[in-house]
Amino acid sequence: DEALFWEILGLFNWRKSGNDDAVMLPAEKRLAALPVVDIFTFEDILAEKLYQLDGEKYAAACYPGKNTRTISGDAFLYDRCSVLCNGQEFYEAVVQDPAKWPVGLEFESLLYL
Repeated sequence: DEALFWEILGLFNWRKSGNDDAVMLPAEKRLAALPVVDIFTFEDILAEKLYQLDGEKYAAACYPGKNTRTISGDAFLYDRCSVLCNGQEFYEAVVQDPAKWPVGLEFESLLYL
């Protein structure tokens, strides 16, 4: 469920910044201990949350002053990951107000979790 999803993302060890594998290791261990169906549910929720941030108003907030039609789809996906990595409260704030977007941050590694 969503509570477990956010709990898992909350396990990231940001003291290990610079080593994405180490940052995600506690979350990876928690996921690995779950039944396979829960792992797939985590992936489904992740995809849904990333999709919710996939829109023109979010791209404009992420890349202020740029033509959003020229933005790399991959780069924007990695930027959206950073919003999720900042937790549920921050994610919901950005969904409601794209101006709160953390410009210049990305976390591609979330996609490999």
